[in-house]
Amino acid sequence: MLGYKKICIKFHSLLHVLHFSKEKGD
Repeated sequence: MLGYKKICIKFHSLLHVLHFSKEKGD
């Protein structure tokens, strides 16, 4: 369960970075 949480956090942060880059690019 701990590993799943780690992946979830990593995926969430990655998604946030992608969204930020998209907004910045636009």
